[in-house]
Amino acid sequence: MSRGYNAFVRGSRRSFSLATNMVTTTTTMMMMMMMMMIISVMILPCSSLNRVEMTSLKPFEGFGEDGPTQMNITCHLEAEDLSFFRLRRNNEVVVDIGFHDGMGFFELVRALNGFDCNLPQSRTINGVLKCWKENLDCADAGSYTCEISDAKRSKSRMLKVKSFVKRLDHINTPLETKEEKKEEKKVSTFSCLVYASPDADKTVTFRWTVKHKIKNAKPQMTDKKILLPKTDQHCVPVQSLFKHAVTDEDKNGTSISCSAFGRTLSEDVNIYGARSGSPISALLHTAWFSVSRLSLLFLALASCR
Repeated sequence: MSRGYNAFVRGSRRSFSLATNMVTTTTTMMMMMMMMMIISVMILPCSSLNRVEMTSLKPFEGFGEDGPTQMNITCHLEAEDLSFFRLRRNNEVVVDIGFHDGMGFFELVRALNGFDCNLPQSRTINGVLKCWKENLDCADAGSYTCEISDAKRSKSRMLKVKSFVKRLDHINTPLETKEEKKEEKKVSTFSCLVYASPDADKTVTFRWTVKHKIKNAKPQMTDKKILLPKTDQHCVPVQSLFKHAVTDEDKNGTSISCSAFGRTLSEDVNIYGARSGSPISALLHTAWFSVSRLSLLFLALASCR
């Protein structure tokens, strides 16, 4: 009897201990869940009140040689006690609108390089806010988001660029004077600028064409192929230089053309005498490498000595 009784007591104690442990574990888990819920409510009380969404970014297909030249963005806002609105391009704030407590209205704190937005009329809002940018440039290609106080940023939308020839410039025009000897060579330098999309293209091929305006003259063409760099930018300005040295072939005028991505730009020159040259170089005008016109002229002149 005593043995059976002792075994029964030991078994009862083990069952009681197991049940106690289960109750303790369950209670601890419930307390942890409650604490997490309390923390969540304390941290995110306003995220469910304020919301922002970018509903439109135009042009949908991006911009190129045929335009458009303006971008339009529409954001839908739902907010109580709104204190700021921001438009971001690749995480950089390009428009910052803030509420002025002392004056009691919203004001434009910052607008970068031609960006602008209309101002909210009330701190409690359920409607749209429109932003725009005229004269689109290579730097404008990228990812855009809308942001307001006490809310998550909107999903991003992309402004793309279609690769195209932006500009052909005649950097310098050498003119012969009485003091100069005719046998001395003079150089005219041209610059061709392309906006290239690394998302769509891996290379840029510049074709320079020289056509003298004399009878039976055949065009002289030179190609220069440039590999685009690996970059997180969505538009890269690429520049090619072309030199034109002076002889009698140019006395009736000469047409200098630059072609890339299916578009050709031309410049007519009327210098007494010219001898066609070749591309000096192709330069990437990115944030980390930029060349001024004076530097370009220096390179052109130095290479002809």
